[in-house]
Amino acid sequence: MTAPALVPLASRSAQLMESSEFVHHILVDLVIKAGIVVAALVALALGLRTIWRRSTRRRS
Repeated sequence: MTAPALVPLASRSAQLMESSEFVHHILVDLVIKAGIVVAALVALALGLRTIWRRSTRRRS
């Protein structure tokens, strides 16, 4: 059984930087998608509110 090879510090730093950028990209993507969902829910709520108000006016 062989011992694991030691990774040079500069290479390890580059790997950490790449993984940090990847995590940042994933988090930004998550925030954008959450914003889209929130905007869609707001639009849905406003649409339902408008339909509800118009339908109750016709009954009166």
